[in-house]
Amino acid sequence: MSLSVATFSLVGSLALLAIFSGLSLRQDRLRFESMARANAEFLRRTALPPSERMAAQLGEVLGARVWFRTPSGWVGVEAGQPPEDLPQDGVARRWGDAWLIGERVAEGVWLVQAREREEPMELLRRPDPWIALAALWLLAAGIGWLLARWVTRPLAELAEAIPHVGEEGPLPRLPLERKDELGVVARSLAETHAALESERKKRREAERLALLGTMAAGLAHEVKNPLAAIRLHAQLLDGAEADEAAESRQMIVSESERIEALVEQWLQHARPAPPLRSEVEVGEIVERTLALLRPQARHLGVDLVDAGSAVVCRILADATQVGRALANLVLNALQASPQGSQVRVTRRVEAGWLHVSVEDEGSGFSQEALEHAGEAFFTEREGGLGLGLPMALEVMQNHAGELHWGNRQCQGAWVALKFSVLASESDAGEE
Repeated sequence: MSLSVATFSLVGSLALLAIFSGLSLRQDRLRFESMARANAEFLRRTALPPSERMAAQLGEVLGARVWFRTPSGWVGVEAGQPPEDLPQDGVARRWGDAWLIGERVAEGVWLVQAREREEPMELLRRPDPWIALAALWLLAAGIGWLLARWVTRPLAELAEAIPHVGEEGPLPRLPLERKDELGVVARSLAETHAALESERKKRREAERLALLGTMAAGLAHEVKNPLAAIRLHAQLLDGAEADEAAESRQMIVSESERIEALVEQWLQHARPAPPLRSEVEVGEIVERTLALLRPQARHLGVDLVDAGSAVVCRILADATQVGRALANLVLNALQASPQGSQVRVTRRVEAGWLHVSVEDEGSGFSQEALEHAGEAFFTEREGGLGLGLPMALEVMQNHAGELHWGNRQCQGAWVALKFSVLASESDAGEE
């Protein structure tokens, strides 16, 4: 666009100079013709003889070369070589670098005059060409501004909007009001963006419904087993001995709590709440969580051990959310552990951070699980929801903490919650 405007300015400037040069030559010729007619009229009235002296004096006065052509020949040849072809129409013509004109002053007598033409560069000393050039350049600047406003700017707006087509949120400003091709392109972009946004909303809705279906199926599968156990022990209560009845009632309570935990886990993932932080002692959270899970650990034949009771540490956290995250990790460890094995919960303070680790003696994480363990609904356990680790990760992110996992050197897996410490003390040293 700049090259086009520059080309227009250059061509226009050259054209103006050519026009002014032509006009200047024409005015110079017309002035010379007028002067030649006046000289001829003067000689006709005065009837001066066409002599060598008269030709020399006229040439000196007029600043030109002057000849007389008489019936007897040329007079005034000292002024220079006379022309071979004499113009006889009173109109100046080019003769080399001069104007040449002939005017009849008497019967058979012609006054012939020749004067140098005006140099083209003399034109630049006049103000009118510069005024015209300035007007042309202003016109070119105005055309450039109009082009920038009506072409370049809309193109820039289109170029800015194109990378954002299909992204969330409105597009940058588009020249939708234009009636030309740029307006058609802008409206097409806007319609495409609206269509993609609509498709994105539909896809999200479909993904959400599919996700809810997956969660509901997993939850139903998880609830099925404890419901069967509750129904079985409820049937065993009829006619059971006191010890057996007590055991059945305990099992019913335990399985009911398990169902409640599953539903709570599902709801927490579907409707996460912001943490309500307060200063809490981690040991209390750990002890309360382990006390709730010990009946289930005994049912699975796994020994649940609190190996960090000597460490006392306070953090700023939502005790309910942290307890739920820890419970998910311990429950995952219990379900991955074989009968007769042990799940250990340890605590240690290091460099201003509290590490709460859960270790089991199961088969550990597979390579795929290590890569996808933090993703929702990824699970390798049949009937699992795949929400335990993602929920714990979300809780730690809300508490400006970290969650790490891996495999033990011997056998089993470990998962660690990492909190920033407010204050800590150890009764028996760090482990």
